[in-house]
Amino acid sequence: MLITWKNEFAIDHGVIDDDHHFLFEQVNQILEKTKTATSFAAMGSELAQLRGFAVKHFDREERLQCASGYPLHADHCTLHCDLLTQLDQFVAAMAAQTTDPGTVLRQLRSFLIRWLLSHIMDHDMSMRPYVEAMTDAAKTFVPLRAA
Repeated sequence: MLITWKNEFAIDHGVIDDDHHFLFEQVNQILEKTKTATSFAAMGSELAQLRGFAVKHFDREERLQCASGYPLHADHCTLHCDLLTQLDQFVAAMAAQTTDPGTVLRQLRSFLIRWLLSHIMDHDMSMRPYVEAMTDAAKTFVPLRAA
């Protein structure tokens, strides 16, 4: 199942949304690859790229939250850490190769879909009222896909 960007996912019509668009692209590439993967070896570089991008995106989002006085900043940071920990657990399970690849890949697909949809809709949406206060700080950011 590929995840399609919808306008209702928009937070700021700027840097955060651009990052989220790129996350959608990366996750969709991984979802496509998991459909045909028969081993974990094929997934390693994609997950490393996703993790690297997520770390940069989370940092940017958290810096914008600080700049705007976003009151849920600490909780949001914890959520970001939890997502990275869960992703790391999948990478570790794949490296250990002690679990059936099909099972782990199904769990990975479910996690990635939940990550994008749930995190954006349930947590990032609460940043919308602070977008105006984030505008000046966001101007200093270049698109991550270009970085």
